[in-house]
Amino acid sequence: MSVNYQYLLLVLLLLPYLPLSTTQRLWLLVFTLFIAQALLSLCANAWTNWMTDLVPLRLRGRYFSMRNTALAAIAMVVNAGAGYFLDHMRILGRPADGYAILFSVAVLFVLSSLVRASAGLMQSQE
Repeated sequence: MSVNYQYLLLVLLLLPYLPLSTTQRLWLLVFTLFIAQALLSLCANAWTNWMTDLVPLRLRGRYFSMRNTALAAIAMVVNAGAGYFLDHMRILGRPADGYAILFSVAVLFVLSSLVRASAGLMQSQE
């Protein structure tokens, strides 16, 4: 399921370059994000079960609070940086390239996460 989600992100990468009207691209964006979120929700229970197996009960609260705090801080910095980058690309007259670059970086991070998660799954099965 999760791999299908990553492929849907590739659709978002190509979206600015598709020969469609702005309205059609917006509807394709909404549809793609809807399908991606539906696939993620199907995987959420498996991920929760996996984390239950990986993180001992006595450490779970501390681990997830630290994890969520770090992710929130990273998200604030990344979102601000992405906003500045998109503003800069708009000033250069290349907003579509800006979005494509951001989605390319996002896809690379998602794929690296998938590789690391797969490696962790293989270790936990040994």
